[in-house]
Amino acid sequence: MEATLSTVFARSEYFAVWDTETNDIRFESNPFKKLDEHVGDKVLGFLSDYKVSRVIAGSFGTLVQNRAQELNIQMIVFDQGDNKLTDILDLLRHSSNLSGTPKRKN
Repeated sequence: MEATLSTVFARSEYFAVWDTETNDIRFESNPFKKLDEHVGDKVLGFLSDYKVSRVIAGSFGTLVQNRAQELNIQMIVFDQGDNKLTDILDLLRHSSNLSGTPKRKN
């Protein structure tokens, strides 16, 4: 849970999938991280199988942004920095409005 947020969404080593109803977190390895093409599209398809409604990373490519919109998956960009999973989850748990970009706590 002390892992840092990936700066590039599609090349993440793994994904933390958080079920907000049960509060369970599962970690899924990214099976597409080493592919040369269409990585973001494949990752979004993979995550949509888990019924993901939001994805969080330091950045998203243009093709990923378009595909996420088609799949109704909200993208949340955290500023580049030392964003730990525990801090992100804490912020999300206490955020009443996730329509904008969350800000890091000071």
